[in-house]
Amino acid sequence: MLKLKNLDQLKQDYQYYLELYPQANCIGQRQLKQHLERLKKQIQWLEKTSPSIKKVFPRSH
Repeated sequence: MLKLKNLDQLKQDYQYYLELYPQANCIGQRQLKQHLERLKKQIQWLEKTSPSIKKVFPRSH
């Protein structure tokens, strides 16, 4: 069972990768972009769900 990262941690990760993006080469940028999209979706999903639900359901991947 995978534990969901909390919202603050996800936002910190997102910010970190966003800052790395301009320094990366083409391949790196493509991978970073995909990773940023995934993080963004997780953040949006977490913001929509209530805290109690976050604790009950593990990540579905």
